[in-house]
Amino acid sequence: MYRVKSLLLSCAAMLFVVSGASGDITSVTESGLGNDAPAIIVNNGFGEDALTFSDRTHEHNGAAFDANTDLLSVTGSNVVPLPAYLVGGDYVRFANNARDQRPYEATVTADVPMNWFLLVDNRVDGPAGNNNSPNTTDAVLGGTLQWIVDGGWLRVNTGISPGGQADYTAVDEGGNAVGPGLGLNQFYSVWTLPEAALSTSVTVSNNGIGGNNMISLVGTEANVIPEPATLSLIGLASVALIRRRRVA
Repeated sequence: MYRVKSLLLSCAAMLFVVSGASGDITSVTESGLGNDAPAIIVNNGFGEDALTFSDRTHEHNGAAFDANTDLLSVTGSNVVPLPAYLVGGDYVRFANNARDQRPYEATVTADVPMNWFLLVDNRVDGPAGNNNSPNTTDAVLGGTLQWIVDGGWLRVNTGISPGGQADYTAVDEGGNAVGPGLGLNQFYSVWTLPEAALSTSVTVSNNGIGGNNMISLVGTEANVIPEPATLSLIGLASVALIRRRRVA
């Protein structure tokens, strides 16, 4: 089992997300798809109840946790909406049936640099080549999921989950409930790339086994060089922090 270092997205690290122009995912090139449905690009559309796949009616939703144990729970009362940094982003609806195609690759390209976020079904056990990992904990990397390790993907933890856990999203496989935490069946862990702000394209693979949910990919625009107005805001924030420390 691989232990992958968690990535805490601080306010400073998120400053490059501020944008003065709207960028888009423009293309998806898939190999090894077989007869499965091709991927669909949705620009500015990731959010609650957004369709997850190109061949199913599953929907993305905010996760839910058991109020007593803090564990992910499909009937949990502690609901955490979809992470704000994903909402409104471009995303790719891959075919769920493509989850077990071997080999499979998809290269996703945008017209501006993007922050790339990967959503992975918790149940996948890559080294064992099955879907027997608990849906309350992250997928086991390595094996059929070795490409995540090799690609340098890092686990995202912004502090929104209870008990210090990393960030999650959920899936409503029936597609018949509206709103976060409702109609849930399974959960995704959220991963990102450390060099995402410099990347206009990314290549991903799949789970390599059946009986689970195919990956999802979300892209949000990243400014490598902030605009003057953004720099002014950063400067003002720094001054405010300095003054606050002096007063304290």
